[in-house]
Amino acid sequence: MVEKIFIPSVHGEQNISGQGNSDLERQKLFLLIKNHPEQCRSSMIRNKLLDEAAQYKATDMAAKKYVAHTSPDGVSANQNILNFGYLLPSNYSKDSNNCESLVAEASGRSEKILNAWYTSESHKVHVLGLINFYREQECVGIGYVKTDRYTYAVFLSAPCY
Repeated sequence: MVEKIFIPSVHGEQNISGQGNSDLERQKLFLLIKNHPEQCRSSMIRNKLLDEAAQYKATDMAAKKYVAHTSPDGVSANQNILNFGYLLPSNYSKDSNNCESLVAEASGRSEKILNAWYTSESHKVHVLGLINFYREQECVGIGYVKTDRYTYAVFLSAPCY
């Protein structure tokens, strides 16, 4: 059975906020995910390169008005991470997504962002590390960009090196 996930259509002009509270919101999301009672990772470490890749992806989605694991320019989730110099295991294809969950959410509240991830089974499994594949991805990055219409959030995880 293929899971259907609602991703809002993003149209029209949007004003992208400056960094503002972005760093605080990113840290808040990280702590909510790390401390969730169902979190199965024994450790979670924010990684600078993954943070940069996640923030870039969130900014790119906001600027280009899309919500997808592959950008309109054809850059996949894994390739985005590689572009920031983070090494992925050799069995992670550069054209795939082994590391990314994303959402566009209207309210911008961290709890609503998390709820969107947790109500999608595939995103919940990733964000909470509910299977060994994701449980072993203990290095993470968080991206967050608020526009006048949506908040774009990105969660990346990968094995630590």
